[in-house]
Amino acid sequence: MPKTKPGQKANTLVLIFCPGFEQQAEFNSKQGLTIDPNQGQGDELDIDEALEEDKKSEQKQDKPENNDSIEEKSDKELEKLEGQIKTYYQRILFFSFLTKDKVASLDDILSVIERDENISLSKNLFLDKAIIQKISKSMDPFKRSRLDYKIQNISMLACDESIEPIERAMTSIKKFNRMSESEVITPSKVCDEMVGLLPEEGLKEIVSNQDKLLDIASKSGEYAVALYKRLTSELGYSHENVKDIIYSIPTSSIAYAFTRRFYEILDLNVENIAAMFNAYDLIKVKNDKDEVDYEKISGILKQNKKFSNITLQDEVKAGDKKVNFAAVIGNPPYQKSIIKEKSNSSLSKQLFPYYTILSMKISSDLSSLIIPARWFTGDAQDKSFLKLREFLKDENTLSDLYYYEDTNSIFHHVEIKGGICHFLSSSNHIGDINFVKVLEGEKISTKRNLFLKGLDIVLTDEIQFSVLNKVRDEEFSSLTEITTGRNAFGITGKESIVKTVSSVDIFENACELRCKHNLVRYITEDKVTKNIDIFNSYKVFISKSAGAPNTDKKVIGEPYIGGLKSACTDSLIPIGKFDNLFEAESLQKYLKTKFSRYMISLVKSSQNTTQIVYRFVPMQDFTEKSDIDWTKSIVEIDEQLFDKYNLSTEEREHIKKSIKNM
Repeated sequence: MPKTKPGQKANTLVLIFCPGFEQQAEFNSKQGLTIDPNQGQGDELDIDEALEEDKKSEQKQDKPENNDSIEEKSDKELEKLEGQIKTYYQRILFFSFLTKDKVASLDDILSVIERDENISLSKNLFLDKAIIQKISKSMDPFKRSRLDYKIQNISMLACDESIEPIERAMTSIKKFNRMSESEVITPSKVCDEMVGLLPEEGLKEIVSNQDKLLDIASKSGEYAVALYKRLTSELGYSHENVKDIIYSIPTSSIAYAFTRRFYEILDLNVENIAAMFNAYDLIKVKNDKDEVDYEKISGILKQNKKFSNITLQDEVKAGDKKVNFAAVIGNPPYQKSIIKEKSNSSLSKQLFPYYTILSMKISSDLSSLIIPARWFTGDAQDKSFLKLREFLKDENTLSDLYYYEDTNSIFHHVEIKGGICHFLSSSNHIGDINFVKVLEGEKISTKRNLFLKGLDIVLTDEIQFSVLNKVRDEEFSSLTEITTGRNAFGITGKESIVKTVSSVDIFENACELRCKHNLVRYITEDKVTKNIDIFNSYKVFISKSAGAPNTDKKVIGEPYIGGLKSACTDSLIPIGKFDNLFEAESLQKYLKTKFSRYMISLVKSSQNTTQIVYRFVPMQDFTEKSDIDWTKSIVEIDEQLFDKYNLSTEEREHIKKSIKNM
């Protein structure tokens, strides 16, 4: 029997593990399936309490007699395993909701899990009968009773026909939060707000013509439920009028199961759910230039046949009859990680720009998506943000755009750097956009051009535009002129490479190498293969990554002086190339001013602080002959810069309030 060391938690959870169990994600991790408990409701899916007593328990457990052995775990490992158990409990509760069989306990689940329809369901949820049997046998009777109670409640909620379908659907859908790393269920209030923006006359015309409404990336049928609610409860249409016009493309097999379950609750036509492909598959359809083939995708989806039978390999003939998707709505996939390593976790391919364009290509009239706002000013590696801005500028059909700087006001416990927005596009729209900026619950609405005069980016308020106009005069030149791109000296920041080419100890003729996390190591001069002139000069080093743009009000990382014969890894970028230390110190002070960091914030839409974010920072003379006295304090230099660019009192106060001291 394993012994508990002093100060270590007893391994009270050992009995429920089987091979493969520890490979699953932890509860509430980005990878896990999570349920958002609704406090105060008898049917809440709260599984935390059932685990709390396990954590407090100091009882010793006998080692299992079979080969499913577990070694003693550290406190950290036990906490991880506890999280994995919670994830498994969630999957059991998901099964309870999704199965058509009424279940009231673990034993009931075991009795139905191998029925035909439940076999694929349990497979999609990664449920294993052997693990459930082990849970059933090993759980404390009190905690087992509580889990059975949750199983019974969620199953009853799904199957209780005494409750009106729309009420049952609305109550059920609020139980679920996240299904996977990229499948975050859109909260009902957000779906309602977006569906509420669809013009009433447009919806009436859609119903009258029996045109179609499409959720382009369904997780649990959340937009289908919101559409059904507005059409029936608000606009007064009968069930028969709308049951065949709501379509959905799920994001995965699990999302298909959830979407189908909500369609069944509302008695919508389940043949209108895509079954042969998912939302991610859509943008894999490419043309001979290896670009997303929007026209081909649109043609495939509009085929006049059962939506559930459509495949992305279908051959569409010219002249074939088509259905009309008059409105496309949804919360599409945002990005896909290119490299899974922690050191390269920021390397992701942006997906949402393609879905945004696709939604407007599919729809004959209305399109409404909720997407990250980093496309406003960002510069994605594949230039997809730039292409999206160009597309929207050319189309000029956005009628409404809601921008949320704080993404937690939309998605709890989900950080989306750069904020989030949802928009309405209408083919009939002419004129300015209704731009709504939401700050701490307050909505600030302005009628404006999406792209303010002369800009190829989207600014979120008029003060930004006013300041930028004053700074970008006829003689404007940008700090990017002296900013070097990534990997300036040919030394990558990967830990294994840094350890190979450098030393932590100084040695004769050693040259300083600035690394991430403010670390300094030492290299020989021959390790520098690029920009030798900058290496031999004074400059400033600054991290190419900083905090979230809307929460880290410092905007950039600490700027460091780079002396003669000093270099940095590609985790930082060098700015400037000076003959003397004074100019480098002047630049360092400039980068610390609130003025320069505010100008950076206009462009910075993610943690990345690469060369492009300095495009609106005006170049200065950093010598002793400058119109700015660089010997003064940072606060005094800020005031000189405010005066130089003739900023108003309101603009000065706005900058001071927006940016933190450094």
